[in-house]
Amino acid sequence: METPDNDFVVVGSGMSGAVVAHTLVTAGARVHLLDVGNQDTTYRDLIPDKGFEHIRQEDSLQHEYFLGKQFEGVPWTNTRVGSQLTPPRQYITRQVEDLLFTQSDSFTPMESLAYGGLGSGWGLGCNVYRDQELVKMGLNPAKMRTAYQAVSDLVGVAVNQDLVRPYTLGQVNTAYAAPQVDLNSQLLLNKYLKKQSKYISRGFYMGQPAIAAVTQDQAERRALPYHNMDFYTDQRRSAFRPWILIDRLKQQANFQYQSQSFVTSFREENGQVWVNYLDTATREQKQIKARKLILATGAIGSARIVLRSLGQDQQLPIVCNPYVYFACIQPKMLGKQITQERTSLGQLALFYDQEPDEDVITSGIYSYSSLLLFRLMKEAPLNFKDSRILFQYLHSTLSVAGVHFADYPTSQKFLKLAPNPESVTQDQLSIEYSLSDAEQLIIRKGSKKIAAFLRSLRCFPLKKILTPAGASIHYGGTLPIGDTASAFSLNEKGLITGTQNVYVADSAGFRYLPSQGLSFTIMAWAYLVANQALKS
Repeated sequence: METPDNDFVVVGSGMSGAVVAHTLVTAGARVHLLDVGNQDTTYRDLIPDKGFEHIRQEDSLQHEYFLGKQFEGVPWTNTRVGSQLTPPRQYITRQVEDLLFTQSDSFTPMESLAYGGLGSGWGLGCNVYRDQELVKMGLNPAKMRTAYQAVSDLVGVAVNQDLVRPYTLGQVNTAYAAPQVDLNSQLLLNKYLKKQSKYISRGFYMGQPAIAAVTQDQAERRALPYHNMDFYTDQRRSAFRPWILIDRLKQQANFQYQSQSFVTSFREENGQVWVNYLDTATREQKQIKARKLILATGAIGSARIVLRSLGQDQQLPIVCNPYVYFACIQPKMLGKQITQERTSLGQLALFYDQEPDEDVITSGIYSYSSLLLFRLMKEAPLNFKDSRILFQYLHSTLSVAGVHFADYPTSQKFLKLAPNPESVTQDQLSIEYSLSDAEQLIIRKGSKKIAAFLRSLRCFPLKKILTPAGASIHYGGTLPIGDTASAFSLNEKGLITGTQNVYVADSAGFRYLPSQGLSFTIMAWAYLVANQALKS
């Protein structure tokens, strides 16, 4: 039997793939990472390393990256998944419609074939889950606590020691202090703190989010600047992006990164794993072999590959956090000067946690400025001209509160492969997703509670925007850990049941999704899967 050149093939350069590859390479394993790996070559060199206000006043080419050279940053349609991406970030979804065929009337996912995956546009929020939540997900709390710390050390997380610390970073240690809060959000927080005992008795906890960014220089990464350009550029590498790890690994002799490689399926043979992929440059079908394969293409992407490889006629479950958001105004900010030195990242984190047997409701609060007013104007019940005038006056008062809810698998949430001769893989993914009456009631009641809380702080929701299913971009449960009732599942090591050497390191294994942000836990799970694969 011919010995493969690679100990591991890893598929995907997103948050899970980057952490897996880093863990394996650091341990001395020979790793070959396959990725389509699209990058932004249009805008990244156009954006000055300056603050938003300076650019608005001084840069004559600002329209190119704020609106897009083809005005692709100005969608004037109904709310859709991905519409929040700015022109410099739209490469994140490039080629998805060409290579990842999906059909659904009830679910609109966002997927990525980018260098760094969806992590290249991640909002950076970090949350640890409590033991009871981890158990419901199929994860081991003790092992996850160790993994959370390892990932925090790797990516750098900035956090405060405040009322929401149990929901953000918990007992995880970090060297980075949270960034400053802008004036709009500081006013809200001050109002909350004056009556915090009352709010806590009602189950409301407010503070600063933990974010995956460094607030002091670390190696090639520079401290987070208060430029308010976080949705447009990562030129200082302050914010953690998965490609930062991949860039580092490219310097290692035992790591090989291969782009333009779209993985379609795998097979096990004689103790080896053969991985089939499409060369997206030449459209040739190719193969590579390794001792072990680790899939890290996201809950939906990994499900595609597994179904194509092991059983196309099977149906798999899926979970996704329901998501709504409120456009809000804080009248006390009328006429006040907007702070120029600020970040565009989440300013405040709010958790509603009153009943021990009920799921936490999570809200992130952003001050609205650098995304430009047209994105909100189209949601206003006015014509364009009047909306522009109104929002110019209201600009300093604006906040956006996004609200996430937990999700459980049901018989009304599933996906499966169906034939499609027009697809490069001759198939497409069909997704069905609907919420029960009871689930919809939880969302309505929870949204009302969050809206009432905001009003009590004199922050008034103007409109609630109901996003389509899939808009949260938090997916899981397609290959549930330890669920023998599912067509395909994972064991506690991330190994696909029935295989010898094929692991899944993304959120496909999570049987349940808490409302809190998912990304930090995905990376912690990826760290555990990589270590288990090394030991096996």
